[in-house]
Parts: sequence; C-alpha cells; structure tokens
Amino acid sequence: MRLIICFLSVLILSSAKAQFSYRQIIQGKAEILFTRKPQHQFIEKRHTFLQDIYKVTNGIVEYQVDSKTYSPEEKLKLDAGDLPSFYSKYVKKSVSKVKGKLNAKAELEIKGLKWIEFDFTYKVNDVPRHVYRRAIFFNRTFIAIDFITLNSTTLQDADSRNTFFEGFEITDEEAAVIQSAE
Repeated sequence: MRLIICFLSVLILSSAKAQFSYRQIIQGKAEILFTRKPQHQFIEKRHTFLQDIYKVTNGIVEYQVDSKTYSPEEKLKLDAGDLPSFYSKYVKKSVSKVKGKLNAKAELEIKGLKWIEFDFTYKVNDVPRHVYRRAIFFNRTFIAIDFITLNSTTLQDADSRNTFFEGFEITDEEAAVIQSAE
C-alpha cells in the first residue's frame, strides 16, 4: 500500500512539472518554462529599451514574463548597493498602478543574485486578482515573472506557481552577470 501511495505521489509531482514543457528564450539572456507557447508582444522605444512580454492564460491562472533591456544610451545609473531601493520603488509603483494592496514582500538571494518577490491583490470588474511576482535586474535587463490567479488561490495554484518560478534560468553566457548599470 505504501508503495502505491509513493508511486502515485511521484506520478502527480512529475506530471505537474511535465506540464511546463515549452522553453521560452528571453532576449538571449534567460529562459523559462511555460505550459505551452506563450503569446508574445515586442515593444521598442528607440534609444531607451527593448521589451518582450510573454503570456499564457488558461482561464484560472495567467503566467507572464516581462523583460526590459535598457539601451547603453539610456542614462541608467544603478550600483549593486542601490538594488534594494530600486526594487522597493518598483514594488510600490506596481501595486499603486492597479490600486492594489501589498500582501507580502521579501528580498531573496538565488544562486548569488538578489531578487525581489512580492504578492498583491487588486480587482478587475469587481473580480479579485492575486499577483505573485518575482523580479531581478542584471546586465541592464529587468525581468519580472508573474503568476496571477484570475479568481481564487488553491494549493494546486501554489504548486504551479513554484514550478513556474523554478523554471526560470539565466543563460547569458556572453558576459558575467552584473547587478548594476552605468
């Protein structure tokens, strides 16, 4: 009986990870696994930045990656010591932009790099949305990874969120990863 329960547990966990099988390259600097090929939107603001937005929605959950690479001509000045302030301003702007409520915020260090992770809620047509966001700045690129529940949060959503976040990897092999800009 224990063997059957163990087998079923492994099967359920592996099927959750298997659903994230579409590998999306993000501006040649990173990659992430989506459940299927995402919709893509490209924005170019001359002499300022290049932006790619990737999104998959299944009616219950939305997976989104927003990547913005700043041009060397953009006068972006950010030292590694400025990251906490930069991240705090980003969190405040993200939440206030949708008139939301910040629920939690944490600074993380993953593989030696500093991240910000936060979650907030807001409403669209009186329907609550819950956004879990993890963001990182490196090599003049800012990447925000969003897991958005479109109605309610369940344990399955939390498992999917964690699997989605863990599917992100920095792959920029051309340069050392630097968390500052001049």
